[in-house]
Amino acid sequence: MESGQRQPAGCTCRTGGMWGVRHEHLPDGRILAENAFGSWWYDPETGVVEIASLAVPAADEYPDATGLPDREPLLRPEAEIVRSLTLGEYRELLARVPEPSREQIEAFAHFVSTAHSWYKHLPLLPPGVPMTLFLDPGAGAQLIVDRRGRIRQVNRRKHGFHYSWLRTAEYRDRFGHAAFARSAGTGTVVSLMRAEGSQLIPSDDKPAIFDPGRGELLALPDEVLEAGVAHLSGVVHPRAALVGLWGFSKNLNASHVDWPTQSGGATVLAEILERVLALRADPTLIERIDLGLDRPAERHGATVVAQVFERVRALGTHPKQSKPPRDRDRYYLAGSCDLVLYRLLTPERERQRASIASALERVVDLVR
Repeated sequence: MESGQRQPAGCTCRTGGMWGVRHEHLPDGRILAENAFGSWWYDPETGVVEIASLAVPAADEYPDATGLPDREPLLRPEAEIVRSLTLGEYRELLARVPEPSREQIEAFAHFVSTAHSWYKHLPLLPPGVPMTLFLDPGAGAQLIVDRRGRIRQVNRRKHGFHYSWLRTAEYRDRFGHAAFARSAGTGTVVSLMRAEGSQLIPSDDKPAIFDPGRGELLALPDEVLEAGVAHLSGVVHPRAALVGLWGFSKNLNASHVDWPTQSGGATVLAEILERVLALRADPTLIERIDLGLDRPAERHGATVVAQVFERVRALGTHPKQSKPPRDRDRYYLAGSCDLVLYRLLTPERERQRASIASALERVVDLVR
């Protein structure tokens, strides 16, 4: 695709030979491109490319619902919501579903915060966007829509196409039947188009659940939509400490931002913006973390060697001692994430995770 003059939405270009590529310019500035082999998102500002769907040959683990070849051409099968559930119907579908434990709810809040690259797709400054937390009898299972739009649900026996598509048994062991649905326009909707025409679709793009008895996708009751709301921003993801994200004017315009008092209020917001401006002026100030040593990485080799020897001596004294406990979020801090910025954002990240847990608890109370 050529840079420069903006192409009209829905225009088609060719990159040579049989590779016909259709691309569409979206309101948020990204470009959706697709051809016969799949589709992908491109962000001209950051250069980030993400796969939206693929049309690839696959083992027949999820055969078409008919069990027969389907010749009707349909590039993108759609999973349509048939109607909305009443609260009574929703409670009935959940009658045999165990409530998630407090530990599962807290683990799920952490999972949601990194289930997608929110730091790239959501605004970094408050108030963020609404997301819906709820209970789903089919949580962690795989939804499949065939070429005629018929939906079914199966347990996922191995890790799926996206990193958030866990095995069903693992998902339910960690999170019970907790589920979430993002708002429209909050990032890439990941799906996998199979060569025979069916599509593996996500369960987090619509506030709905699948009723296997009727074979229908049903919208959540209004009461659940109201009780299960949590507002999230890109800061909920640890990689919001990536300095380059803050280079856009929209992330530095704090004139109308009300930074939550639980997260430090205006004082912490001023420190965040001051740190960002300092790092933009001098990127060498970025304080990176050494993931192996679980401490800020020093620029001097001799210091790192000393840290290594210190760790070896500790293990010699206590050979059964494992690595020092680490903040799980630090896994995401490789690259140009700044440790100082990460620490400044931590109270707001934790506040948003707590709001996820609270929203889910309100839904649990509602359906009891």
